[in-house]
Amino acid sequence: MCSLAGTRQMRYAPDVMLDPYYIACEKHTKSEVAFPLVVDHRLVGVLSASHHELDAFSSDQLQILQVLSGHIAVAVRNA
Repeated sequence: MCSLAGTRQMRYAPDVMLDPYYIACEKHTKSEVAFPLVVDHRLVGVLSASHHELDAFSSDQLQILQVLSGHIAVAVRNA
C-alpha cells in the first residue's frame, strides 16, 4: 500500500485480500491502513499500521492515526 503514497491520500484496506493495491508483507495481516507523511507539500514518508483481524481499525482509531501522522511528518522533517 505504500505505493499509493504518491496520491497523498490515506488508504484503508479493511480486508487486504479484497484490496487490489495491497502487497503482502506479513502473512497474518488481514487489515492495513497507510497515511502519507506530508510537510510543506512534500512527501517525507508513510505511516502504516496492520492488524491480524479483519476491519480492525475503528473510525476513531483512524482519526487518531491521521493526527499522529501529521506530528510524525513534522518530526521527520525536523530530524
